Formats: sequence, structure tokens, C-alpha cells
Amino acid sequence: MKSLEEYQTKEKELVSSIQQGYIGKNTYKVTLKNGREMINDQITKKGDSGDAAVILAITCDHKFLVVVQARPNTWEIVAIEFPAGMAELNEVGEMTAVRELMEETGYSPQKISKLEDHYQDQGCSKGVITTYLAEGCKKVGEPKLDADENLNYVLLTKRDIDELMFGRRSIPTRVRQFLKNLLLKLLRINSQLFEMERRELELKIQQEALMREIGIRDANSKIAYLSYKLERK
Repeated sequence: MKSLEEYQTKEKELVSSIQQGYIGKNTYKVTLKNGREMINDQITKKGDSGDAAVILAITCDHKFLVVVQARPNTWEIVAIEFPAGMAELNEVGEMTAVRELMEETGYSPQKISKLEDHYQDQGCSKGVITTYLAEGCKKVGEPKLDADENLNYVLLTKRDIDELMFGRRSIPTRVRQFLKNLLLKLLRINSQLFEMERRELELKIQQEALMREIGIRDANSKIAYLSYKLERK
């Protein structure tokens, strides 16, 4: 398509490069095939693109492995996240995922598989985040954290996640949504093991949506109807 070709890069010239500790910035003068010029800033991490792996980890006894760590740049300040980290030199495929999971939690997977990948921020970075599913994780050692890492791993049961998502504790919306996404992804992938739990969670999420839409007073009858429909599937 001509419309795509004209936005391709014809020339790319490095104008300046700054490295300040962990973060760096390269500024380029870019000329497109349509003749237009633009200034493009590219963020680097440790002098490289900053490719990283995120690991959805589930243990042999069907618990969900997450980390709690300080995130001063976020509104919540403390985050519940998947184990994750940057690729080191010459690491390929799942090597980064296996290493980061071991370093942050001391767990090693029996099986690991790629789920998806996406750009971290394609407007200013060419770094790619690849998400992996790690199954059958076993404790084989102790975490080995970098000096600037402040985190601890947590094993969450289905009941724990229910309590965090649907209990009376006040937790940030982002964390609540993270837990929902985490549980649904893993339950769907492991549907043979968790079919009942998956259906229960989906019902609770739909119940929660109904509560918001029509109010608690009118929700009971519709929830009962929804429960009946789900049971009939």
C-alpha cells in the first residue's frame, strides 16, 4: 500500500545520546520516504532496548505466584504484579523468564510457554515485553534480588484472590483488575483443573457488574436469573 510505504524510514541520523544511570535517551533525525522530517526520542534501558519478560506462574499445588513491590512512580506506590524483568545480554526465548522467576521467587517451572508479546511504549521505545506461562512451579532455592529491588513474592489461593477482589478491603482499581485478569487467564488456560472455579469467578464478576448497573436493591432477581443461565450452559 502506498499509504504505508510513505511512512517508512528513509534515513535515520543520531543527533544526541544521553545515559543517566539506568535510563538513557537517543535523539534521532528521521527522514520518511514521503520527504517529511521528524525528531524522534528513543528511551533506552542499560544502554539497550530494554526487552523484558513477564511470567504468569502457577505452582504444582495450583497456587498463583505474584510479587509485591515498591513502585514509587505509580499512584498506588505499592504494586501486586507478575514476576518480571529485563533480558540480559545474549538471552533468547524463555531464558529471561526462567531466570527472573528464579531470582525473584526461588521457583522453577516444569513447563514454560509463550503467550504473547507487545511493545512497551512504541512512541518512545523499541523494547518488547513477552509474556510467558510457567506451569508446575516448584521451590528450588531462595530469591536473589538486585540491590535496587524491593519486593517479596506471595502465593495466592483462589480464596485469597476472591477476598482481595470481592471482599470489603479497599484496594486500588488497577490491582483489583490485575487480579481478575490473572485469575481468569490462568483458569482458562488450565480449564480441565479449574472449570468450576472459572465459572464461579465469571459469575462473581458479572454479579459485580450488575450491582453497579442496576443497584443492590434490584440486583438479586437478575443475579438469580444469571446464575440459572450459567448453570444451564
